[in-house]
Amino acid sequence: MESLLSAIMSDLLSRALSTVIQRYRRSRAEEAEQNLQRLQRVLLRIDAAVEEAEGRHITNQAMLQQLETLRQGMYEGHFMLDTCRYRGHEHGDGNEGIGGHDAVLSRFSSAWRLLSFPIISSTENMQNTVLDAENLKMLEKMVDRLVTLMGDMAEFAVFLDGYPRIGRGPYSEYLVIDKVMFGRQMEKETVINFLLRSEADGGDGKPGVLPIVGAMRVGKSTLVEHGARLLLLNFFAGDDLGAENMVIKHQNLSASSCQRSLVVIELAGDIEDETWRSLYCSVARSLGRGSMIIITSRSEKIAALGTTQALRLKFLPQEAYWYLFKVLAFGSANPDDQPELVSLGMEIAGLHKGSFIPAHIVGSLMRANLNPKFWRRMLQVCRNIISKHLLMFGEHPEDLGAKGHPVYLQTMPKSQNVIVINNVYQMRSAQHSVPKMRTRDLILGRATCHGKFGVVEWSSSIPPYYTYLASCESLTAGCSTVRKKRPRQESTRVVLVAYSYYQSGSGQHHHDMPKITLNDAHIGKMETLLSAIMSDLLSRTLSTVIQRYRRSRAEEAEQNLQRLQRVLLRIDAAVEEAEGRHITNQAMLQQLETLRQGMYEGHFMLDTCRYRGHEHGDGNEGIGGHDAVLSRFSSAWRLLSFPIISSTENMQNTVLDAENLKMLEKMVDRLVTLMGDMAEFAVFLDGYPRIGRGPYSEYLVIDKVMFGRQMEKDTVINFLLRSEADGGDGKPGVLPIVGAMRVGKSTLVEHGARLLLLNFFAGDDLGAENMVIKHQNLSASSCQRSLVVIELAGDIEDETWRSLYCSVARSLGRGSMIIITSRSEKIAALGTTQALRLKFLPQEAYWYLFKVLAFGSANPDDQPELVSLGMEIAGLHKGSFIAAHIVGSLMRANLNPKFWRRMLQVCRNFVSKHLLMFGEHPEDLVAKGHPVYIQTMPKSQNVIVITNLYQKRSALHSVPKMRTRDLILGRATRHGKFGVVEWSSCIPPYYTYLASCESLTTGCSIVRKKRPRQELVF
Repeated sequence: MESLLSAIMSDLLSRALSTVIQRYRRSRAEEAEQNLQRLQRVLLRIDAAVEEAEGRHITNQAMLQQLETLRQGMYEGHFMLDTCRYRGHEHGDGNEGIGGHDAVLSRFSSAWRLLSFPIISSTENMQNTVLDAENLKMLEKMVDRLVTLMGDMAEFAVFLDGYPRIGRGPYSEYLVIDKVMFGRQMEKETVINFLLRSEADGGDGKPGVLPIVGAMRVGKSTLVEHGARLLLLNFFAGDDLGAENMVIKHQNLSASSCQRSLVVIELAGDIEDETWRSLYCSVARSLGRGSMIIITSRSEKIAALGTTQALRLKFLPQEAYWYLFKVLAFGSANPDDQPELVSLGMEIAGLHKGSFIPAHIVGSLMRANLNPKFWRRMLQVCRNIISKHLLMFGEHPEDLGAKGHPVYLQTMPKSQNVIVINNVYQMRSAQHSVPKMRTRDLILGRATCHGKFGVVEWSSSIPPYYTYLASCESLTAGCSTVRKKRPRQESTRVVLVAYSYYQSGSGQHHHDMPKITLNDAHIGKMETLLSAIMSDLLSRTLSTVIQRYRRSRAEEAEQNLQRLQRVLLRIDAAVEEAEGRHITNQAMLQQLETLRQGMYEGHFMLDTCRYRGHEHGDGNEGIGGHDAVLSRFSSAWRLLSFPIISSTENMQNTVLDAENLKMLEKMVDRLVTLMGDMAEFAVFLDGYPRIGRGPYSEYLVIDKVMFGRQMEKDTVINFLLRSEADGGDGKPGVLPIVGAMRVGKSTLVEHGARLLLLNFFAGDDLGAENMVIKHQNLSASSCQRSLVVIELAGDIEDETWRSLYCSVARSLGRGSMIIITSRSEKIAALGTTQALRLKFLPQEAYWYLFKVLAFGSANPDDQPELVSLGMEIAGLHKGSFIAAHIVGSLMRANLNPKFWRRMLQVCRNFVSKHLLMFGEHPEDLVAKGHPVYIQTMPKSQNVIVITNLYQKRSALHSVPKMRTRDLILGRATRHGKFGVVEWSSCIPPYYTYLASCESLTTGCSIVRKKRPRQELVF
């Protein structure tokens, strides 16, 4: 009876468990199906957005970055979808190669971890296969990320409607890869924007230089010629100007007398500094103003030669490469009809490391034979060739080929001969005869050769129409021209011997264990042992809990940083789109200013989180250290105490503390809310006309334009465009502009007026002390509306002002205007409209400017330590424009961490010295007319004191040849009194800023120190 009940209970229990498991699997399968359907729907939205955007001529650089983000999401989503659909199809291939699939892939491709999914092959049999918890979570994250990505594209879709369409064929025709360049849209726009600039970036009419850096056969020449041909340019070969391993091409960009030209220089490696200077000077002399140079190389060193940021080309990411490979391998066939081939194709594509030429060679072979048996054999061949090189040389054959190392060619039929590829090169298809044999014939065994011979690997159908060739050699088995790695010597074997309490020869057996009597000593030892075990278990438990906590905090920080990057991209696009429109709505201008401020703050936070984890030893912290100096004048830099990550790659190893993580979350939420409040702004923006200007990257070439004063500039322009003055009774309206010394008052007035095509000229001094008056006739009509600009150093007496105002009102026509600038707040009362107050840039906007000046054409993301140093240096200048230009030019000329650390030390010493001696920052002392010391990089026995600062118009006066940067670097020494040039501005009013200096011996000083405090007597 008991046996019967036991059997019944066992059967019931097994059935119950089976039912629970089946329901669990069904619910998991339904959840996976729902996520896959969501993935398909969001991918359809992304596909539509990408195709629509690629059919428009977009010039907004931030929108182009958003489009690139959409493309990358599209590739990743389709890769995930194909993985989930087809990776369940097993295919027996007999031979897994040496080490098998995972052994080979793990050496060079971490992206293919997705291929281990235990997943369904299609939605029809989804109920029979279930994703495990981890992979289902990965799928959910992918779907949520793509949904969020599309949610961030609301403004993108609105702005897109304002760009003209490009006439082209349908998207399926676009993906016929033999006819167009694939996957380089963002890079192509960069090249085109560089070529379309009206002025070169070299300065003084010299040619601008765009460096393009990338590995061999990554597509540098194709990118340049493809971008140029979209501008209807036809390249032709030029002369070699003497540099080794250099090809120079020259193209005339226009038939006008200006003769703007383009020179393309292709380098295999580096170029000597002397050779480059000679070549650049030669090109600058022989070409017209506004000409351009594009220089391509595999060496990273050429990035320093550019006058604009270098363009770095990389091979396609795995997802984009699969998108390309699938089209090449299937051609007109539908991949959905042959899921086993898709599964095989994904494995084959993952073996080529993103190389274009193997994609075309192998893809054409597979497209010609859509047979699973043939594709399995191709997979086996690809695995064998890679595993063979990994075992012999420790590197992938693509990496060996890039180094010029010979590689073996694997053929599908077995052969007694071994084919070695000794050299790979390229030539233009129309200019040379090429071999008739092709690499695909060797792989298929259709051709046999002996000795040395040449083959065609692939012929490109797009400019520059290269044919890629290989020099091969057929050797008998056992012979090889390839150097193998030295065999490993057999390592010494170490044997560990364990001794037991009882020797085996004692005759005792395990079941004859002696009795052990436990006394107090034994019990004490047992307690000690148990205590050690419990302590170890507790420490391990605590360590596990802490690691999980840190991991969750790191993941939270990573999510917030990714959200911050996405919302900043939206803000960048909105700001650039708005700055390209002529907006007259005052409320919208205020919204735009709010957006700009949010953009600066967001980028400052992002740079802080990215780079402040990079420690840099600078030896000398200055008097009182970094914090002691900064705390005296800059509360905004409290962010620099973040214990934060240096990049997203090592984010899991570093965690923000609770307070800083909360600050980051608040910043992200504030910017998301800010963009949410801009829905009407984006709609209204489409109704304003566009302003013709260069791309945003050119806008950030600070030497050419005024930075960070858009709102103030619009205020001045709106004041000048008013049809009636605000003075009443036809009297002139008055706009007061108040600001500190060198904050940019004159620059703002002249910049705003020059946008109205006004040219200032000097007028007469009407008798007021420390006053400069400029006069300009605003129109040639009888009305004679005029503008008078009065620049005051300080105040003006009420009687003097009334006399001056009445004189101007009598002599000027109705509707005339007066702009009065001063450092004194009292002049605000003289205005007939609200005074405009200029302040130095906030810390976030100043860093945005300083980073461009300090890095120039270099990419800050490639040098995180320099960014960390630069942020500290920028924080020491209190928003001074001139200091940014002087120090930024020194740093840009020497992108060396050691030099930047020394510059940080010099700036710290300069600030701390004046804080300790006078209790004020040197910028505040300068504003008061107080002499200040100059800190030089090399030690000197003399002390240089700046006694006076002043400015002149560059074209009207001769100026000293010595510059402040020469004094700082120690290149020039002077005795007694002398003058130096601090900085020359390239924008109106074209001031040259000068300083009167005096060199004194150590111990002497003309600077009045603070009186020492007297001891108090109680």
